[in-house]
Amino acid sequence: MKRVYFWLLGLLCIFILTVMFVDFYSKEPEQVYSETNKASETLRKSILEGLKDYKEVTDVLPNFTETMATFTIFTTLKETDEGSESKAEEIKNKVDDIVSSKNIEVAYANYFITVTNIEGENLLARSLDTSFDKQIKGFGKKLTNQVPENYSKKNAIENGDILPGFITETQRRRINEFISNVNNNKSDFIRFVRFPSPNSPIITEFQFNGELIYYREDSTRVNRDNRIDQDEEVIQVQEEKVKEDYCKKLVKDSIMSYITDCYKNDVIEF
Repeated sequence: MKRVYFWLLGLLCIFILTVMFVDFYSKEPEQVYSETNKASETLRKSILEGLKDYKEVTDVLPNFTETMATFTIFTTLKETDEGSESKAEEIKNKVDDIVSSKNIEVAYANYFITVTNIEGENLLARSLDTSFDKQIKGFGKKLTNQVPENYSKKNAIENGDILPGFITETQRRRINEFISNVNNNKSDFIRFVRFPSPNSPIITEFQFNGELIYYREDSTRVNRDNRIDQDEEVIQVQEEKVKEDYCKKLVKDSIMSYITDCYKNDVIEF
């Protein structure tokens, strides 16, 4: 009789665990997304409540990936306002205290806070990391910026570039190979090309030399035909449309992989 009792009890336990397992893993993506949104909205309200004494703050946007949390604080501050940077730093420190009280920094490998002015630009001053200087100087030969002025989608495919939005299985394997090589300190290079309009590519390149990841985004070919012809002004436009940085870490994330520990920026999408 005892054997039957324990046998039935065991079956009951298995049944309960099975129901719990199925309930947890059978949630639709929309349901998971909804629950994440609810948690994000709750945190947003907590931060806004904590910043109620700062009349300059208009809204808060929390954003979460698998490994990273970011908090963008929107304000009416202007870059020309006296003390705008110190006020932004004060707001950032307040948000940092609120976030820390929620143990967000424990749950995520990286988290960042941005305080924007009325035009959406980051007001927080970030000094360059001078520890990079020696490594940047000895980076070696760059493989970037080798694409011709006229570069089509056909050219990009023939050269093995990655086309976001149209990533094939082969390209996915190439992305994972690059990530693996970075993690194993193996030199590698990869190029992503987006086409906002035909024959107007935005070229994003990552080169790893075994120590640093060099990032270069070039959007100088966008609306090229609309540019003015004066040499000096064309050069100025090109300089404004090229972004560069050096980073030490690449984080693979199921929502958005990124590079961080950078010379200039906090984080850059990979």
